[in-house]
Amino acid sequence: MQRTQLPDITPISAPYWDAAKQHELLLPKCGACERFFFPPRAWCPHCYEAGQLGWETASGDGSILSFSQVHVPPFENYAETLPYVVAIVKLAEGPQLMANIIDCDPYEVAIGQNVRVTFEERIEGVSVPQFALKRANQ
Repeated sequence: MQRTQLPDITPISAPYWDAAKQHELLLPKCGACERFFFPPRAWCPHCYEAGQLGWETASGDGSILSFSQVHVPPFENYAETLPYVVAIVKLAEGPQLMANIIDCDPYEVAIGQNVRVTFEERIEGVSVPQFALKRANQ
């Protein structure tokens, strides 16, 4: 079943969501300190610069810092997807994202596992970055 909850797309986060529609993971990056950050905002959380912010394509690689197996649906239309995994993923570029770990047995997920970004299509043409476990041959 397709999940229907949509993200809150603001002018500041619009480049992120526009890239996700193209199945590209775009992250904000500060031109002053050269560090990536997430979530998107109008200033760098590392050096507080506001005038040199840009966007760069991320590798899409990361690792699981923490996770939870969800057994009770937060919304009725999620019931058919149980159980599923919500995780904090640390990207290779440094920022952390909360996302689902998909296309796997939820009971095989572990802290430290490597993951790769994938995209889940939602209604109204929105694609949401999610992650899948990286296999040994990837």
